[in-house]
Amino acid sequence: MNFNWQELHTPSFTASVAFYAETFGCTIREVPGRNGKRYGLIIPKDSAKPVAGIFETGSDEEMSGWLGYVTVEKLSTTVERALANGAVEMMSFEIPYIGLVSVLKDSAGQEINLIEYTPRV
Repeated sequence: MNFNWQELHTPSFTASVAFYAETFGCTIREVPGRNGKRYGLIIPKDSAKPVAGIFETGSDEEMSGWLGYVTVEKLSTTVERALANGAVEMMSFEIPYIGLVSVLKDSAGQEINLIEYTPRV
């Protein structure tokens, strides 16, 4: 388990990209997002590796803010254990070329995002 990827969910994609690029001097490379939404990879200055993402949400979506992802080795096993301990799975999906994601509410009602990355060949 590793708490490593951070992702901003925002209805104001263009404004958020400008803010973070200008504030931190990083590059934000736009790539195709899921469900036809815009997605930006945040890449620090003097680096080629993205460290976080910016995801465009719909203006009618309630969730806005930073989300963290917990990397797990085997998503299905971790979800099974979480459900046995009182979690509820809200949704699961695949991000092409990246991996499998499960969004859970833990036994206290807090949302947690799990990801199993697709092995690189």
